[in-house]
Amino acid sequence: ASRCAFCFYSRGSHAVRRLDKTSVADLITRLADAGARHFTILEPSFNLRPDFVPLLEAIAAARYNRDLTFFAEVRADVLTERQMDLLVEAGFTKLEAGLQSVNTRTLARAKRCGEPESVVKACQKLKARGIELLVDIMIGLPGDTRHDVRRGAEMLRDCGLGEFVQVLPLSVLPGTSIREDAGREGIIFEDAPPYRVIRTDRMSEADISGVIH
Repeated sequence: ASRCAFCFYSRGSHAVRRLDKTSVADLITRLADAGARHFTILEPSFNLRPDFVPLLEAIAAARYNRDLTFFAEVRADVLTERQMDLLVEAGFTKLEAGLQSVNTRTLARAKRCGEPESVVKACQKLKARGIELLVDIMIGLPGDTRHDVRRGAEMLRDCGLGEFVQVLPLSVLPGTSIREDAGREGIIFEDAPPYRVIRTDRMSEADISGVIH
């Protein structure tokens, strides 16, 4: 699983709690019988689970002859063509993918693996399959400037993904490594939930407000 510095997923538990494919399919069937039609999979990097392909096949079988749609968050850059096809078959009409930054040094400091160009190419393939996207750009990561943020938005626009951009200010959550390193990284943030970034060593408060609005 991913261990991004800003992510709180799994920080509160020593073990990942995950439903197996049979349990997921049974739950979908029971909820669909009760009238549910739209489902959200709450897993931060859905496609990184080891049983991803069998799970998609089980979901596709559970929705057979049913008008069900699904949403999940994925690591788009590691999806294979076959997995993309299976996502469509399983009814995933909308996906969220994190670009976060186009500055590779920023991504390294945030413990975020992957290449921005690979994320964009994968999102283009998902769009071509008719999947609606949310492509995240995070504001306030260590090392990023307002020019990096704009460069990311422009890259998505130029690649035909501009309508899918979702700009999110960094939340410096308790229990995350970015919270532990905030002082060293020069990150100033709100002292109450949602602990949003106020300024960094590379972005002023005006810079952050400007790129969000």
